[in-house]
Amino acid sequence: MLYRSSTLVRSVASLALLGGLAACRSADEWALDADRQVYELLAERRAGIATGEIEFTIQPPEDTLRQAVLAGAVGVEAPLEIDLVDCLVIGAENSRIYRNEREDLYLAALDLTLERWRYSYQEFGSLSGVLAGSGVEGESAESASFGFGLGFVKLFGIGAQVVADVGIDLARVLVTGDPWEAISSASFSITQPLLRGFGPKITLEPLTQAERNLVYAVREYERFRRAYAVDVANRYFRILSARDTLGNEQRNLERLEELRENSASLAEAGRRSEIEVDQARQDVLRANDRVIQAQQSFAAALDDFKLFLGVPISTEIDLATESGLLFAPDDPILNLSEEFAVAVALSERLDFQTTLDRLVDAERRSRVIADALRAGLDLSVDALAVSDPDELLDFDSDAAPWNLRLDLDLPINLIPERNAYRRALVTRQASERAVEEASDQIRLRLRDLRRELDSAAASLAIQEGAVQLAERRVEGADLSLQAGRSSTRDLLEAREDLVEAQNQRVRLAVDLTLAGLEYLLAIERLRILPAGIEVEREGLIAVRPDAALPTDPSESENAEFEDAEAEEQA
Repeated sequence: MLYRSSTLVRSVASLALLGGLAACRSADEWALDADRQVYELLAERRAGIATGEIEFTIQPPEDTLRQAVLAGAVGVEAPLEIDLVDCLVIGAENSRIYRNEREDLYLAALDLTLERWRYSYQEFGSLSGVLAGSGVEGESAESASFGFGLGFVKLFGIGAQVVADVGIDLARVLVTGDPWEAISSASFSITQPLLRGFGPKITLEPLTQAERNLVYAVREYERFRRAYAVDVANRYFRILSARDTLGNEQRNLERLEELRENSASLAEAGRRSEIEVDQARQDVLRANDRVIQAQQSFAAALDDFKLFLGVPISTEIDLATESGLLFAPDDPILNLSEEFAVAVALSERLDFQTTLDRLVDAERRSRVIADALRAGLDLSVDALAVSDPDELLDFDSDAAPWNLRLDLDLPINLIPERNAYRRALVTRQASERAVEEASDQIRLRLRDLRRELDSAAASLAIQEGAVQLAERRVEGADLSLQAGRSSTRDLLEAREDLVEAQNQRVRLAVDLTLAGLEYLLAIERLRILPAGIEVEREGLIAVRPDAALPTDPSESENAEFEDAEAEEQA
């Protein structure tokens, strides 16, 4: 018996030690495990919604453009040439707002891993050792004990909670020299709610809400990426507009310089008056001032853009001309009927889908909270089995004591629960108003953008005619001046009108494009791809009386969640 007891002691102690060492992880390993679970969840949830971002990560890139610029690897000998796609990538790498959005999405997925863990088998284990003695000096120990336990806890969808564990206790009296005594025990208990807290709709509510919160976070992040891309494009095209304006002013200055020199030469020959020469000189001075102002505006806009992208301000950059996103006034995608555009937006807007889903959340939460007003009736069963000394894990099930218990908690004095339920009803009403307001805001935004598009298209068409007219005036005034039938002032005024018309045409073309991007963002038809911003034209029908309207998302009660919830509740 002594030999077998000692062998058991050594075996149990070895297994316990090895199990404890195997279960230990470093903090970095735990972080990597969290990343693995989160990234798997995000890859699954973002499928079908996200576009363009090949791999999601919250880790900052190792080699960013900012680091390369600060290290002197780029942007030193020659300006850094970048296009709109480069700007989107640079912003995603360096933008603090972008980083915050990615981290918020990561944390939403991390919360879901915790809720899933709560409903999984939660294993636990423990090791303990005690050495006891008596006396003031404490020179000798009188007894020693060693304990080892393993078990699990599991919460099931119907509300039942199961706890089971197995433990081994070893004890020895050292002063008598007695051998080790080993006792093992096994316990099992299950508690099942029969009234309050019964059923998967109540029990799985935290998990259901966490699953839905992750979907909301995915939508919010993708919506942010699209809005951010439009913001980048807005700034990008404004800078190109400022650069084109500067180019127009510089070319105008060159022509005025030529006119001044020509007028001075003709004045020396007696064919022009000094007044006309002075008029030409005065226009050259005004043109110089306009060039300086245009240069300052362009440089300031470029510096602001570099700050926005997170690029060092001292970096010299050169923006490539971007024509792929420019819209023509007659583009069919910008001429949808109001009813059709609103229907598309209400059907596809990610933020509006979330608003609708939050209304369903509020309705479901009110039913869950109402369950707390019911009586509590719990059925519990527990059993405990203990082995004979030195007969480890040899339990006699016939001799194991057990208990069957029924607890009734009467619904008396439920003021906190009453208030929580009433608050949930108020929240549900507020969610209904939020849906109405979001719908009205979408409709209002589309009407405003429709007016902006119509105004920009009409103004651009008018300005095209104004540029052509100004060009003919310049040509006619130049010919008349050479023939002596007009004055220098006529040509100067014609050139000034021409440059103003050209600058206005540039601004209106940019206004039309940016209004178009905002319009497509409002109906959720922009996609962010590795190649840049793409317009999804599929399914968009121009103004037609027989055009079929998209399905209202409110008609379907969150179909994307139904399968997941059914699987969880099962």
